Amino acid sequence: MNTANTTYSKRISVADRLSTKLFATSVHIENGVILFRLIAAIPLALVMFASRERLPYWEIAIAAIVVMLITNIWLRSSNKSNRIPAQRTALLGSAIDTALLLVVSFLAIRASADLNSTSEMWLIFPLVILTFVYRSKPLVGIVYAVLLTAWYSVNIIAFFDPTDRAMTELPIRATFFLLMGVLAALLGNNLRQQSAE
Repeated sequence: MNTANTTYSKRISVADRLSTKLFATSVHIENGVILFRLIAAIPLALVMFASRERLPYWEIAIAAIVVMLITNIWLRSSNKSNRIPAQRTALLGSAIDTALLLVVSFLAIRASADLNSTSEMWLIFPLVILTFVYRSKPLVGIVYAVLLTAWYSVNIIAFFDPTDRAMTELPIRATFFLLMGVLAALLGNNLRQQSAE
């Protein structure tokens, strides 16, 4: 029994250490980010539904948004009642956002290329980058933005022909993702420094 408790506490301490190393957030910031996700979920689902002709697996995309919505309702409740520390809330929310984005974007981008269709999947990437980077430590946030931009770029290059619109717009979109990541990292860091003074 003691061994099980020790293993459980080690797991908790690893999660706490990881979340503390990655995120510089607070209950107030987490409440704002969760509220942003909850508000963004409805128009995002509507965009996915409106793009269903050009967005293969649009049902999966909307299901992922519903999962994100339910998760964020639970995180908001846990964050407000202080059942979960703010850093761990950030870690859980970001892990779920990222996992859903990677799965749905891979399926949708590949299927869009097969149908010679340019989907609106790229619109989700800046939202996920913004919510992660804004409350992470600056270097962590910039690395995250670079990795998500690389994921998007590799999928577009792998599945689309060089003459497709997705390929011609790739440099603009990749630059936009990176700029949003860097600006969110700098803004989040400045706001945290101002509130600490």
